[in-house]
Amino acid sequence: MDKEHSVIVVSGLSDETKKLEWATNHWQRHGLKPLVYSMGWQNNETDFQPKLERLTATVDRLADKGDTVSLVGISAGGSAVINAFFERRDIIHKIVNICGRLTVGPQSGFRSFDSKSS
Repeated sequence: MDKEHSVIVVSGLSDETKKLEWATNHWQRHGLKPLVYSMGWQNNETDFQPKLERLTATVDRLADKGDTVSLVGISAGGSAVINAFFERRDIIHKIVNICGRLTVGPQSGFRSFDSKSS
């Protein structure tokens, strides 16, 4: 059996997975198996750690199957994939960060990360 290359595509704060599924539906023709993943930014969890643990558990599950695993993160998902890479750098093949913040930003109030993710 050939090894699959799974790509976990992590959505941004809007958690709009349907659009990402549409945008990635042709990847299999190019040897990539996309898995659009919602971090659950809008759920009632205020702590990032459980969200990250669920993402790394998904990485582990795919790696345990023998898949090569890469991650693509959009916006806040970009920050999540970087954190996942730090947790599983021995497993994750590559990461791509699309418009994700790499440092703490100056926004406060309704545009802040805290208000958008809790």
